[in-house]
Amino acid sequence: MSRNGGTPKTMEVLKKGEDWIISVTYQCVPERNSGEHIHALDWRVTTFLTIANEAQQISAVENPRFSRTASEKIEKVQQKLSRKKLRSNNRKKVKISLSRIHKKVANKRLGFIHKTSCKIVESSKRIITEKLSIKNITKAPKAKIDELTGAYLPNL
Repeated sequence: MSRNGGTPKTMEVLKKGEDWIISVTYQCVPERNSGEHIHALDWRVTTFLTIANEAQQISAVENPRFSRTASEKIEKVQQKLSRKKLRSNNRKKVKISLSRIHKKVANKRLGFIHKTSCKIVESSKRIITEKLSIKNITKAPKAKIDELTGAYLPNL
C-alpha cells in the first residue's frame, strides 16, 4: 500500500541476485513537509556534502566510507573464492556470500543517501545546488615545460 494512498497503476516483479522484488507504482498526490530555511549544497570529494544556510552557518556531512569498513570481510571472502576450484559447488557458495557482502554495502550507501536527503528536504523550503563534474574536480593539471631549459615547471 502507498503511504499517501492512491490507486495502483503498474507492477513489476524483479529478481536481483537471489532476491525477488515487487515494485508497485501508485497514482497519488504526494504530500511533503517542508521547512523554513534556504540551504545551499556543495558536493565534495573528501566530505560527502557541505551545507550552508541563509544565516551563513556551514555544516559538513562526512563521507561514511562503507566499502572501507567492509574491505576486510571482502578481502577474506575473495581470497576464499580464489582458492576454490572453478565451476565447483563450493565456489558458487562463496560467490553468493561475496555478493551478499557487496549488497549490504550498497544497501548501507542507499540508506545513508536516503536518510540524509530526507533530513535536508524536511528542513528546507528551497535547496540550491551547483552542477559539477567530479572528473574535472579530481583531474590533475597538465605538466608545463619551460621553453628555455626544457625542464618541467611546478604546477601551482
